[in-house]
Amino acid sequence: MIPREEFDAINTKEFAAAVNKEGVIEKNKKHYSRFVLQELEDIKNKKRTFGANVSFGSKLKILIYLNWLLKFLDMKVIHKEPEKLGEEMRLSQNNVKTILSQFFVTSNSTKEQDKVVYTRNAMLTDKLICYILILALFYGDFDLNATALIANLKIEPKK
Repeated sequence: MIPREEFDAINTKEFAAAVNKEGVIEKNKKHYSRFVLQELEDIKNKKRTFGANVSFGSKLKILIYLNWLLKFLDMKVIHKEPEKLGEEMRLSQNNVKTILSQFFVTSNSTKEQDKVVYTRNAMLTDKLICYILILALFYGDFDLNATALIANLKIEPKK
């Protein structure tokens, strides 16, 4: 689900610090989705444990990727260049380009023809939500408290 090269390149230092040091989660709250904040708190308070067959670093990488996907879910239209977006979100250009290519379509800006705009239609939004749900299930070994995740996904019953 996450390309191997990109998965290997994910830096877990910040998330490991959030779990192990006091005040790191609170200081960086704006960078984390509600679901990820809850998971970091659960790991820190030993409410979330992982099986012996999986490394803690791998689980953190999945959680980081989930955080990025949840942040992209909040963006329906992106007017920024991938490089600028990567800097702001603290992820590599490769990760940005992969996510943009999987869950957004490109078009030229109506105001400035040389600018690219990334947009997401309903089908791509559904695809992104499915991707997030599957990744969250893998992360939690098919056991997770979905309350915070549902709040992030803004899923409501259809009328």
